[in-house]
Amino acid sequence: MCLNRYYTADGVRIYSQETWRRIAKTEGRELVQRYIDPVVAYYISQTKADNHAVREASCTCIAELASKIKQEAVQPYVTQLLQTLIVCFRDEAWPVRDAACLACGSFLLCYPQECRSALETLYPLFFNNLGDCIPSVRQGAATALANVVRAYGTEAYHVLEPKIREGLTGVQHQGNVHYGHSEWTAATRCGQTDWKFNKPSEPWELADGCIHLVAELAQIPQMAQDVAQLLPLMAQAAEHKHYLHHITLLETVCKQLPSIARGINKRAFKPHLEKFLGPIFYGLSCENGLTSSAASQCLNQLSGFLGPSILRARVEQWNCRYLEQLDANIHIAGL
Repeated sequence: MCLNRYYTADGVRIYSQETWRRIAKTEGRELVQRYIDPVVAYYISQTKADNHAVREASCTCIAELASKIKQEAVQPYVTQLLQTLIVCFRDEAWPVRDAACLACGSFLLCYPQECRSALETLYPLFFNNLGDCIPSVRQGAATALANVVRAYGTEAYHVLEPKIREGLTGVQHQGNVHYGHSEWTAATRCGQTDWKFNKPSEPWELADGCIHLVAELAQIPQMAQDVAQLLPLMAQAAEHKHYLHHITLLETVCKQLPSIARGINKRAFKPHLEKFLGPIFYGLSCENGLTSSAASQCLNQLSGFLGPSILRARVEQWNCRYLEQLDANIHIAGL
């Protein structure tokens, strides 16, 4: 019942969550702690289930042990649980790999000393997910890697920084690959994707994952200066339009830029604003509705963060021809 609270099928998940609340009431954590030994044994056994959804739920439950259960109760099992997650990290099903990735990030954050010896094994797995063909897997890897930085500080960032720079600059080498309709649909509509769907990673996908990672790192106060130094590369990555799916990367930039700006603060962000105006206005006039909407919301959020007059002055200084588009976007947003 505890495991099925995270099962992918709505009926099973909702029923199990409600039943668990009725039985455990407010003592769910205490029950897990009291019976931690059989709970751990069961979770580990279910990571070997034939059903990929059960394996995925098991990884999520193991992550919950790290984040919600008292450390003294879980600590004796950390090594065993982490090794189980590493096996799941190599699973053939992308939802299992995604759940294992997030769970590993939680364990590294909560038990940094106990998990340190596994870093050499985990970094390549994290980086593989960061460039995965499934968008949610890339986002999960970014979240997990940010937790690694929270756990190990600059030591971890020095490992991540070369990969981020490699990913952002690698877009220039992206070929104009065209996937079949079924492949592209599977890769972009994660909720309806074949759980075994896989294809070789493309340079733009790694760049997309790196942008998510930059956004996650921006939420760590001590990383603000380092993140600011990555913004020129991020802007350059958004400028490349020679490949089919550049609009997807641009959508990610537009969605994440306001969050990055808020994370590193106005003073650090303002010197880099003009570098992004070209890609943002290109996205605003894009025929793709998702990218155009993301660019519109990006401008509105930056206006709210920096101040409408400051943003308008920067746009005018950069290229006064775009003031009409900026004003029209603000007018539409106010309707």
